[in-house]
Amino acid sequence: MYVWQMMRHGSHITPDGQYYIACGRGLRVPAPYAYRVLPEYIRSLAGWRVVHAVSYLALSASVYAAVDFVSPAHAIPAVLILAALPTIRMSVSWPVLLDMPSWAVIAATVAVAQTNVLWAICVASVGIFVSERTTPLAVLCALPWMTTETVVFAAIVWAVGVAMVLITSEPAAPDRPWLANPLRAALEWHKRSNALNWLLPWGGLTLAFPHLSLCGWAAVGVAYGQSLIAQDRARLYTSALVPMLIAMTHYDAAVLWIAAVITYFIPSTEV
Repeated sequence: MYVWQMMRHGSHITPDGQYYIACGRGLRVPAPYAYRVLPEYIRSLAGWRVVHAVSYLALSASVYAAVDFVSPAHAIPAVLILAALPTIRMSVSWPVLLDMPSWAVIAATVAVAQTNVLWAICVASVGIFVSERTTPLAVLCALPWMTTETVVFAAIVWAVGVAMVLITSEPAAPDRPWLANPLRAALEWHKRSNALNWLLPWGGLTLAFPHLSLCGWAAVGVAYGQSLIAQDRARLYTSALVPMLIAMTHYDAAVLWIAAVITYFIPSTEV
């Protein structure tokens, strides 16, 4: 699916991607891009492609492992739903973004937490270097397997890590209007958007909503909540993907195969 998407739509650098490339060249960029550590260490477009492809494979493998732990019969069709999601397909064409590494860390945290919560915290902590949002989302998605002590420890590690990033970063002045006031820009953008785009990109995964656990709903709520300060939608709430896929195990495995086919034919909306 990765290769097929690249062949069909090629590769493009988004406006966000331009900032990340500038980071790799040692240039100052405005917030929040200046607070992301990973782009500073990726010096070339080829490096971004490697990180992107490895993240896609890690995401797929982690989703398989996480769903397989709950129900082995659902693991393969769950990965097919993952590959068919419009947000995943379109993100394949945008290698210079942090979505794929972030999703990979979240999925890997859930998969590891099912067997070892301490190692899961280590995996989740890697998210601090990807995005300031990745670690909290990873812990939230893995919450059913976490203990209170590990959640508190993860919160402390995240707070210290983010504080260090903020202290050591020197963001440039905003060079676009929406960066100066992201909340206002996001709300204005969403007012003009199609309401269907808030649900349509889930495709067949919309069947998961009736079976989400309380933790699953919390993850979905936080994932959607990111849109308050961003003009994107589906790229953000895809971070709740793993709880959605696990909720699909309430159905017969055959339903997931059908959901994967339906999802593939869902048109790619604004992400």
